Amino acid sequence: KNATLAKEGLLTLGGESRCATYETVEYQAPAEVAKGQRLKIVLLTPAYFANGWWPANFDWSRWVGPAAQWVSVALGKPLPISGWDIVRREPKALYHYVPAGSVFYFENASIPTVPFTETPDAALPAAQMGFGRIAVGTWNYLNS
Repeated sequence: KNATLAKEGLLTLGGESRCATYETVEYQAPAEVAKGQRLKIVLLTPAYFANGWWPANFDWSRWVGPAAQWVSVALGKPLPISGWDIVRREPKALYHYVPAGSVFYFENASIPTVPFTETPDAALPAAQMGFGRIAVGTWNYLNS
């Protein structure tokens, strides 16, 4: 059954049913970035990539466009995430995610229009669980 939430309120969150507040906000698409721009992508929520912090085919074009080139990354400690399969009464597979706060740097990049994450095999799509949310900025070389 689909539940409709009020614009703001209280809810229980997590396995320990912690109390949390929420509010809905209007989505605003990011401003257009000049072609050939250097983008800084900051993870606001964890993200999953098949090769640690690299995508499955080592190709970032799905997110930042075919001309983009990866330059650098500042990573936090891998974040292990699993769960419990209620039906089978056993733990779900454990996956290591790139933690929130990690920063990816690209040149000649476009702003991602899809969540910045892949989906682990046999798991609910990570984007549906809120993973791969980002903040986007630009960057310059220190002496340019």
